[in-house]
Amino acid sequence: MPKFYRYLIYRFYTWRLDKKDDTPVATIIFSMAAIHFIQIAILLMILSKFFPSLVPVFKQRKIFVTFFYFTISLLLYFLIYNKEKWQYYIEEFKNESTQQRRTRGIFVWLFTFGSIFLFFILLPVLFWNYSL
Repeated sequence: MPKFYRYLIYRFYTWRLDKKDDTPVATIIFSMAAIHFIQIAILLMILSKFFPSLVPVFKQRKIFVTFFYFTISLLLYFLIYNKEKWQYYIEEFKNESTQQRRTRGIFVWLFTFGSIFLFFILLPVLFWNYSL
């Protein structure tokens, strides 16, 4: 697994453990699924601008979108969750310096919130009807 993804899991996992979350694994899996769901939507938006036949993907019923989200969540659970590995990630990154934590934290924030902001920025840029 790439180092950034391991670090992302480490930051989410330790954050949820520090907050005494009852279900930290579920919280992390659902959060990461939401981020990846938005990233998939960004890719589909960009592709649908060039291939209009993909536009019906955005006209799906809510039940299908919900099913797709939970499918992504289930796949992520089976692909990334391993308690021993997650404990190893804690050991791997626990001795990072303050500067490393700050720098890597910026990347984590960009990955999480940047994806969401990019989605809402690209939506009007790609699909707004500018001919008034």
